[in-house]
Amino acid sequence: MSLASPLNIEKSSAVRVSEVVHLTRIFEPKYNIGILKRQVSSDLSHFVHQARHQVEFHLKQSFTLTDGVKDALSEVMPASAMALEGHEKFIQDITSLIDLYGLLVDTNQVGIRLLSMNKAMCPGFHVDRVGIRLICTYDGPGTQWLENVHADRSKLGYIAQGQSDENSGLIRPDAVIQSLQPYEVGLLKGEAWKSFDGHDNHGNGIIHRSPAMEGCASKRIVLTLDSLD
Repeated sequence: MSLASPLNIEKSSAVRVSEVVHLTRIFEPKYNIGILKRQVSSDLSHFVHQARHQVEFHLKQSFTLTDGVKDALSEVMPASAMALEGHEKFIQDITSLIDLYGLLVDTNQVGIRLLSMNKAMCPGFHVDRVGIRLICTYDGPGTQWLENVHADRSKLGYIAQGQSDENSGLIRPDAVIQSLQPYEVGLLKGEAWKSFDGHDNHGNGIIHRSPAMEGCASKRIVLTLDSLD
């Protein structure tokens, strides 16, 4: 088993894009994770650099997209975040991701979690019973995931009987554990996803976990979005 940067793997279940419009490829049945690599402004990265040490994010909120999300976000942001230079860019970035997500999955109700974390929320590889979840790590190590060809899905969950991922047989020999990078937009397709033409994703939800935080100099700042429709 190796821990490495993403590779081009035959029969990949991941689609990597550099333009927002191509994120729609996540709807193709063979893919269960879509990744958008993007460049961000210096104002945004400067804000995140400050926030990693000065702000505790514990935001769990739902938004209706027609109700002015940007203003609503500003109202619920921690005061410590609003005092930092560049907070406007941060709020605008999250607003843009909410708008993008709503358009992609055709939803008007979005649940948002924006959290500072110093430990792994979900340390074991698992699948989620959701449709499509958007995740963006602004700071710290990103979500880890496995290609289908690198995992034995029969070892997921209770079948592993409490063993670690490394010992349960879930991770196949010579597997590559891949990670989302800071600011990348990940679309994680879950077990409950059904395509607009009725395709069922049961048995193909992306296998993923939170990264270990031991030895990290700062906390993770992580955004997740889910449809509430």
